[in-house]
Amino acid sequence: MNEIIKSLYDRKSVRVYEDRPIPEKMKQIILEAAAQAPSAGCQQLYTILDITDQKLKDELVKTCDNQPFIATAPMVLVFCADCKKWYDAYLEAGCSPRKPGVGDLMLAVTDTAIAAQNAVVAAQSFGIGSCYIGDIMETISMIQNENLDIRTITMGISLLDCVSEDPGRCCRKIYDKICRRAEHLVKTGEDIESEFGIPIVNKRISVTPIALVAGSCATTDYVPFALTLDRAAKTCGVNFIGGYSALVHKGFAKGDELLLRAIPQAMAQTDLVCSSVNVGSTRAGINMDAVAAMGRIIKDTAHLTRDTDGLGCAKLVVFCNAVEDNPFMAGAFHGVGEADSVINVGVSGPGVVYHALQKCKGAPFDVVAETIKKTAFRITRMGQMVAAEASDRLGVPFGIVDLSLAPTPAVGDSVARILEEMGLEICGTHGTTAALALLNDAVKKGGIMASGHVGGLSGAFIPVSEDEGMIAAAECGTLTIDKLEAMTCVCSVGLDMIAVPGDTSAETISAIIADEAAIGMVNSKTTAVRIIPVEGKDVGDMVEMGGLLGSAPVMPVHKAQSADFIARGGRIPAPLQSLKN
Repeated sequence: MNEIIKSLYDRKSVRVYEDRPIPEKMKQIILEAAAQAPSAGCQQLYTILDITDQKLKDELVKTCDNQPFIATAPMVLVFCADCKKWYDAYLEAGCSPRKPGVGDLMLAVTDTAIAAQNAVVAAQSFGIGSCYIGDIMETISMIQNENLDIRTITMGISLLDCVSEDPGRCCRKIYDKICRRAEHLVKTGEDIESEFGIPIVNKRISVTPIALVAGSCATTDYVPFALTLDRAAKTCGVNFIGGYSALVHKGFAKGDELLLRAIPQAMAQTDLVCSSVNVGSTRAGINMDAVAAMGRIIKDTAHLTRDTDGLGCAKLVVFCNAVEDNPFMAGAFHGVGEADSVINVGVSGPGVVYHALQKCKGAPFDVVAETIKKTAFRITRMGQMVAAEASDRLGVPFGIVDLSLAPTPAVGDSVARILEEMGLEICGTHGTTAALALLNDAVKKGGIMASGHVGGLSGAFIPVSEDEGMIAAAECGTLTIDKLEAMTCVCSVGLDMIAVPGDTSAETISAIIADEAAIGMVNSKTTAVRIIPVEGKDVGDMVEMGGLLGSAPVMPVHKAQSADFIARGGRIPAPLQSLKN
């Protein structure tokens, strides 16, 4: 065996490097060897970047699938295929060349790969180990073609130090602290978007539940607190602010009652404020008085925002087992167990999972689950990178990555279509719950290893109005509220963004909330209801909310009444598992 063949056989990928530099003369020989590679028409349709700046190496660690050994490599070369290299040169010279096509791109990629191979073989001849990294284009494809994005960077801010007996002073302190802490949030998000090419759809703020902050104020009117939050959010330039919230799963404090009373007016008079109320937990049971109250509050909110088809209800969610680190709206609030300020990131990629599953048609479910796991890992890695970067730049501790699949109304970005890709004709038919259970579990298993801190609501979301496939399934009648309720047993959150007839009674809405809360309580999971009774509309009508909120067909509810059930009040006791200490 000659020396060249032997070197080819001996070369293996090396990911651990000695802490000593490569002599400059040796580097030049390696680069010249790369340039000696044959290329189509001797065009050399590539550019080789020699990365010597440590900061750039650190950035490459993040962009190249979070591979830390890149940072310690004494020599880092980036080979860039460039089919426009000569096209641009000819244009600069005043010529009119033809535009490069797919064939030119393939030539450029081939030339680049040959040059890279020459470089690693030359390095091997000097006894220098090397490793190819080729995940950059995969990430770019996920972003450009498969709707991968960071759905939100959410800054959690504690307002506990803003407490004051004087409501005016309390509001001023709230405004000042939010604006001080989140002053650079939007700019930082935009900078990360620009530098890494990763879309960050929303920048948001969550705050300590206002019922806790305002509870000591000498006032019975809590609407000004919502107006203050709205003003602060607009000053900071964020998309939403969450935390106009109360935690009443075991009873009402003074601040809780006053905040609940103010919710309809608060939702009607603000643009960016989101509200949430936790009415149950596995440890406490379900506060049925709160459940009854929320039915009436949702109806009042729908009435006050009837000119926008009940849009205020889209900013209001009722929880069981609400979590303290959720970055998604409308349910985000900053828990009392959190640091003074944290950065939480919510990633999303239904389109990426959908495209991955298209490559394993007819495969058994073991393969399907494994494919989803691998995809979720890549998606979460990107979220971890963005979270760490935002945390570092803002000087705020990193909280969690929420690895949820949160859909949008865009075609190709649907959770329902993922379920249909598994073999269902239409989402909502028999088998849907099983498919969703597999999806939810695989997403969690794949993502959990990709981040140091996974939290929030992690899993798959099924909001009707925000998912193109869910909308289609609801329109044809296959997807019903009863089926959605079954699906919420195995997914993240619950009955989300569902439009119902405007004449639906408050008691029926409360009963729907009670059903969902019971699922969460018994199964030790977070469940929620975000329901929109649309005045003047009935089953089959469409409700247009725009943007990420999308559109929804008005879905039927059962006509049989639950009024006597809701009128009982009191508390549904916690299940026996609440005693597991």
